Amino acid sequence: MILSSYINNNLYETDSIMYNIIGEQSKFDDLEEYFDSNINPFYICSKSSVRISAYMPTSGESKISCMFEFKSFRISDCYITFGNDDILKRLFVGIKQYNDLTQRGFVISKAYDNKTDYIIQFPNNRFILAKEELYELCQIVDKLYNRYIKIINNIEKSFDSHLFKKEYQGYKLIGMKRVLWQELKQFIFDNEKKKIILDILCLEIIQFKLQSKKIILLSDKHI
Repeated sequence: MILSSYINNNLYETDSIMYNIIGEQSKFDDLEEYFDSNINPFYICSKSSVRISAYMPTSGESKISCMFEFKSFRISDCYITFGNDDILKRLFVGIKQYNDLTQRGFVISKAYDNKTDYIIQFPNNRFILAKEELYELCQIVDKLYNRYIKIINNIEKSFDSHLFKKEYQGYKLIGMKRVLWQELKQFIFDNEKKKIILDILCLEIIQFKLQSKKIILLSDKHI
């Protein structure tokens, strides 16, 4: 009864104690590795409480995806995935921000009952991390961001795409007025029609010549 009362009144402290007892020996190693490949370049980075595995962009596929795994008493051995849009619009928002962690795109606020913990929002998942765990998560996200930017810059450099204006879904190679664009499309359409008519005419001429030769050959045979 006394133990139950203590746990209820000291929930977060109990979490920390239980994590130290249960999770101490199952922490991740501190590492960072990148496996370069033209098909599936792979990046992995981990701190003691969190690990990320990510497929990085290539010249043929500019999208990125990743998966997180945590070693926390509150959320352990659970895999959470991010797609390209979630990474760019949530994970990379507030990058390298440590003074106010709530400026991060995936941090909702401090926990209501404990000011040292934070509420985290991942795709379809909301959970709580201790401040130390959140710091490690932020460090890993920053490293992923640095690697991503480096790869994207290398890809753009290889195509010289950095010379052109960046647009929402690619690069702006040329600009023209809408009226001119409509006239250009109409010109192509008209000439395509003319080409089709010309091709049909040429085919009919060839068929006529073949038919004429056939008639001549038959006439010579009868003579």
